[in-house]
Amino acid sequence: MSLSSGACPEKSHSMHECQTSHQVLPALFDPDVPDQPVLWAVLKGRHRGRALVDDLHQPSQCVLRTDAVLTFASRHITQAFLDQAIDHFRQIESVWLVWPVTISPELHAPEGAQVAQRLEFYDMDPRSEMLASLRKGLPDGFEMQPIDQQLIERCEWRDEMEFYGGSIDNFLANGLGLCMMIGDEIIVEAYVSSFGDTTAEIGAVTREAYRGRGYAAIACAYLIEACQQRGYQTYWSCDADKLSKSVEPKSRWSFGTATTQDGRRKPGGEYRARTGDLLVANQALSQLS
Repeated sequence: MSLSSGACPEKSHSMHECQTSHQVLPALFDPDVPDQPVLWAVLKGRHRGRALVDDLHQPSQCVLRTDAVLTFASRHITQAFLDQAIDHFRQIESVWLVWPVTISPELHAPEGAQVAQRLEFYDMDPRSEMLASLRKGLPDGFEMQPIDQQLIERCEWRDEMEFYGGSIDNFLANGLGLCMMIGDEIIVEAYVSSFGDTTAEIGAVTREAYRGRGYAAIACAYLIEACQQRGYQTYWSCDADKLSKSVEPKSRWSFGTATTQDGRRKPGGEYRARTGDLLVANQALSQLS
């Protein structure tokens, strides 16, 4: 589909919608861009999204919006193409534009965008003694169960997994979930919402009555092992202002004690960490979670 602007015939202003499976697209993006598992899940055909490029045959610029709203700009993009692509997507739905600290200083944020600072955690050693110790700490009477079609319907984050996967069937086919349980009761849900190229994005939620006991850390240790068995490193991200609220005191092993310095994060715990921004257009910041 051609979306070219009649007012600006230059190539930098020409815009076309192309298949996200286009073989050239992966090379256009920074492989270490924040939230990259979400991007690569689309490029690998596991999740859905839409891509706008400057040339259908030999694209050199791309803005890709996932069906989960996160939006990515390719390297070496011009301000004109970025603005045009974001304006196009904003006419359809909300846009959450990933804005890494490494982005060109010549680029500026889309007009009217709100900023939500994000934290990323990556490079966990899946063979660490700490993870092995956590798995050994599974309390008596507790067990880890894979999330299947029946169990997902009882899960607190069922709707979130449907959102990121596009459907429950697609999450079950291309994601991963484990539940820590006592009998028939769910204690913790631990998920891979997106399998990227070599990295899997994980998250966990503990039922309120069981929070503060370190159970999420144990569940995630099992999930990290399952990812390693599939050949994936793990990755975690969250809103910066929600870090202290969303992480159990006893599971801070996953985030360590990273501190901000010069706009970046020092390595903390057994994950490395860094900051970046998410630019939110047509979406109330209070709804971003």
